[in-house]
Amino acid sequence: MYNSNKEIIQRLQTAHERTTKMFEQVPINKELDPGTEIANFWPFITVAYSGLEQTLKFLLAIQKSCTIEELLKTSPTEYKRVGEQNGQAKLKSHDLSKLFIELEDQTKKKLEDYYKQFQSLHSYIKIMNLENFFKEISGSEGRGYELWRYSLIEFEKNLPITSPEGMLSIWGYCLEICEHNIFNNHQPRLIDKKINFFFKQKLTTAYRNASIQSQENGKPFVDYRTEIKNECLKHDGLLNFLAHELLNFRKFQSSSASCKLEGFSEIIKEWIENILESQKNWGLSSEWYFVQRAIGNRGFPSESIRFNQETKLFEDIPWSLDSECIKNLPNGANKFVDNSGKRLAWLRKTSIEEGYKIKENRSFVCYDSSKRNYWHRVMLIYKSLDKEPILSIWQKVHGYKNFHLTIENPSKLNSKKINLWIKNNKINSK
Repeated sequence: MYNSNKEIIQRLQTAHERTTKMFEQVPINKELDPGTEIANFWPFITVAYSGLEQTLKFLLAIQKSCTIEELLKTSPTEYKRVGEQNGQAKLKSHDLSKLFIELEDQTKKKLEDYYKQFQSLHSYIKIMNLENFFKEISGSEGRGYELWRYSLIEFEKNLPITSPEGMLSIWGYCLEICEHNIFNNHQPRLIDKKINFFFKQKLTTAYRNASIQSQENGKPFVDYRTEIKNECLKHDGLLNFLAHELLNFRKFQSSSASCKLEGFSEIIKEWIENILESQKNWGLSSEWYFVQRAIGNRGFPSESIRFNQETKLFEDIPWSLDSECIKNLPNGANKFVDNSGKRLAWLRKTSIEEGYKIKENRSFVCYDSSKRNYWHRVMLIYKSLDKEPILSIWQKVHGYKNFHLTIENPSKLNSKKINLWIKNNKINSK
């Protein structure tokens, strides 16, 4: 039994690792044709569904101390089909929710906890618990797998909703539970532990490189670990420290770390720059979603993200500005070309340096589809938050390389630097 289980888990792990690696190489974009979108994700949906189904059956066999063959000969009442003899295979169902409810309560709780944390990070998934997630992707009468498998040539209008990244992630966690049950090795890790380890490795590389470079220049060895630990404690964990630095870097292109130790801010800057550069190649991974939500990228629901150490869930840090959109720009709106985003970054940074207050919202939330092409207010600049705004910044969802600026209260715009910048950089007035 042990050797048989070992062989099975090696097969499942290899299939999962290769599928995940290929999935994370898929370009992060949306196809204009939904049929092309289906074709792009079809390999991962069908493989992840099959792999998850087989892993759930394997997990059931481990918990019942039987072989797969013996498992598939059991006949719980809920699986009995018309015309089948008692004792024949009833667990051959493709319905993942039916397989899930057969698991031991402790295992179901582990999987539910994992899903809740995964969903709190991947908040675009609106299904709040794992049993319902399995019901949704399994479809009516458990036909979800079959419908997706033939979706390239058979146009099914009512394909069940699915999430390849969700299925792959849950599949991987099921495998960790299987591995722990067979080999009694490390405990299965939740999402926060996995991405924490990933980013900690990158930080370790950054400060190790700095230490080596310092010694090569004839300087004594500097141990930065205590300072890093202090920063993590201050922000309630490495992930929250990272999210804070990512957001600060998006706004000001610099580190906010207060440590006075020589070279420390350069280490954090190198860490963040490495993450921002390398994340372009991570695909639709949990690490990528964390970075995107931390820096408040376009279309994400909040300015940043934090990890709640008590609930063990990821939480939004809300935008400071309510969502607002208009069909036509106000008269006098000045256009600015901003291909790299540096002009808007300069305005944000300089406004703060000049003593102004800022509210932002770059999520472009608009629940009315007819207003998708409207102008969204992405920034307001105030002299004081309890007064009327001085400047408004407007952008379109698909026009982010440009923005328009309106001066709401010219008499309060006393900054010579900002006034001169507006004069020298604007293209025209509406």
